[in-house]
Amino acid sequence: MDRGSGLLTNFARIALGILAALALFSAVVAFAAGIALVALEALIGAAVLGLCAAYEHGRYRATIRGAEAARFQRTDEVFTDPTTGQRTRVWYDQASGHRDYRPDA
Repeated sequence: MDRGSGLLTNFARIALGILAALALFSAVVAFAAGIALVALEALIGAAVLGLCAAYEHGRYRATIRGAEAARFQRTDEVFTDPTTGQRTRVWYDQASGHRDYRPDA
């Protein structure tokens, strides 16, 4: 299963980052012009856009190592990591419900 289409691409992250920077600049300009309410709205918009751009960054990375990794069971869920282009398999721990994402050999 290819889940890359549901994730933000690098281009989308860059575009959201640019929009966040423009919103932040607009907030500074509005504040300097004495329009505090508009400045606040632009500042909130910049924060939301920045969070959206950063949200997916770092997901789907293998984090479990050593003896703890032995508890995880291999699943049939496989997707292409949109950042690295690597085929990635999902591993699942039934006891905790945690998922781990490992490169598929």
